Amino acid sequence: VTYCGDRPIEAADVLAVLGVSSAEQLFGAVDAIIARDRAEALRAAAALADSGRDPGQALRDLEVHARELLAVQVLDEIPPELRVTADRDRRLAEQAKALSAGDAVRLLDLVSRALEAAAAGAQPRIQLELALVKAAGPEIEPATGALLRRIERLETAVAGAAAASPQDPPAPNAGAHAE
Repeated sequence: VTYCGDRPIEAADVLAVLGVSSAEQLFGAVDAIIARDRAEALRAAAALADSGRDPGQALRDLEVHARELLAVQVLDEIPPELRVTADRDRRLAEQAKALSAGDAVRLLDLVSRALEAAAAGAQPRIQLELALVKAAGPEIEPATGALLRRIERLETAVAGAAAASPQDPPAPNAGAHAE
């Protein structure tokens, strides 16, 4: 009430007072990773950092969201302790399905390293941006894990293309004679 004055208290007000990221911002950041859109990932990092919340808290919130995605992937359901609202649960399940298991683990690893770097004195906003851009573009990260994710994506694309290509035409009958 002190924060809002006479106007009605809204969810955004509560988030601002608590200093936590909104679910929309977290879903948006992971959507950029799923789309492999580094520019959108950078914009998502800016939205998280510019929302008046501490970038270190945004990293912690992203870590929790990534952990929830991984849990839903592994369990193939939303565990009771992660259920919030029907809409959020649906979105969490959809996003868990769209994000590869390797990318979920990699995102958690990147965010964990970003949190460690921030605790050691690195700028939390830069660490947030770096984690999201690397997660959305594994081709720019020199780490072995990123290389494995790239190979995994290529194999999936090749397998999908092979399944979608039409069958070879049947060979002409060698015993048939044209008249």
